[in-house]
Amino acid sequence: MHRPESDAFLGFSFAGGAEPIVRPLPEGTFVSSCTPQTRLFNIDLSRRVAVSTGVEPEAEVKNPCTARAFAVLDLGARELTTVPLPGQGEFSVSGNSANEMSDYVYGTNADPARQNRSDTIYVRDGVGGSTFRLDLPPEIATFTNITPIPEMTLLVAQANAQGSNVIGGAGLVIFDIENQQARLLPTPAGFAAVQLLNTFPVTRKLLARGTRTDPVGSQLLLYDMVTGDLQILPNPEGVAWVGQVPNVPTPGQPPQPQPPALQQFSPRSNAVHVMGYRANRQPAGMILVRVN
Repeated sequence: MHRPESDAFLGFSFAGGAEPIVRPLPEGTFVSSCTPQTRLFNIDLSRRVAVSTGVEPEAEVKNPCTARAFAVLDLGARELTTVPLPGQGEFSVSGNSANEMSDYVYGTNADPARQNRSDTIYVRDGVGGSTFRLDLPPEIATFTNITPIPEMTLLVAQANAQGSNVIGGAGLVIFDIENQQARLLPTPAGFAAVQLLNTFPVTRKLLARGTRTDPVGSQLLLYDMVTGDLQILPNPEGVAWVGQVPNVPTPGQPPQPQPPALQQFSPRSNAVHVMGYRANRQPAGMILVRVN
């Protein structure tokens, strides 16, 4: 079987009869094609496109599908540059692990020994040209469920504590891409885990749902993303859960789907509507929150 030497970018002109433009990747460099669909990352401001690359040609879907570098094509100059990750690192391109935000291309690593959870983000500045990594604060082991906030050039993920299987048990970690920093919004005392609900860029606030174990229930948590200050919003009288109630497994029965979250966010008006539930898991009424 013929083994390809490298992959290449192909450019086609709309002008009839024009020859296609070929920009091969360096020998031994291959596009990370072990995902169902190969991702192209558009860097609009500098008119470039990027793709993740590895050192082996892939013919099968893998999870995680990993990459070791970015190949960046300048559409104006028609020049191709291969950019390795710092420290010979690897990042995952499976699912939403790699993406583009505000002309930055990022990818998270994934360790199968840690249930494919991540502890590092690799970032390529599509305009400035630098490549860097963001590591977790020392009190966090891994992170999951990363969410981009393009208006603030931030990534937010649930932080997981060392030796714990509770997702979001350590709080939320904010990756500040522009300032190349990572900081923790910790889970407050009395709560078991934190889940991101939405962000409000105008007021620099982040709304989360905190899960309690004693008493059992949940509450809304409002973090200031600049100072880290936390406001725990009290539930209305008779309300034990906000937004959603978790499943209660029935012995001998198959797992049931997660109940839908009854919540609506209006970031422009800094308003939130969530359903409140009683301790018996029945709806108690709609809760309106104004974020100032």
